[in-house]
Amino acid sequence: MSFDDDAAMQKKWKAFVRKIDTKTDDYSTVLKTIKTFLAKPFTAAVEAKKFTEQWSADSGNWM
Repeated sequence: MSFDDDAAMQKKWKAFVRKIDTKTDDYSTVLKTIKTFLAKPFTAAVEAKKFTEQWSADSGNWM
């Protein structure tokens, strides 16, 4: 089981979005974006490599 398939976590996400009064992507999409955002810098840190790419919020990718 993953968080994006967990009905309780999806319910918590919807409550959070209501609480902060904003429109955002669904929980699964947000988790995928976070994974994409963290994967490259995390891998670089684990491998003790320098990481100099910059995140593009427009494209949702490292450049």
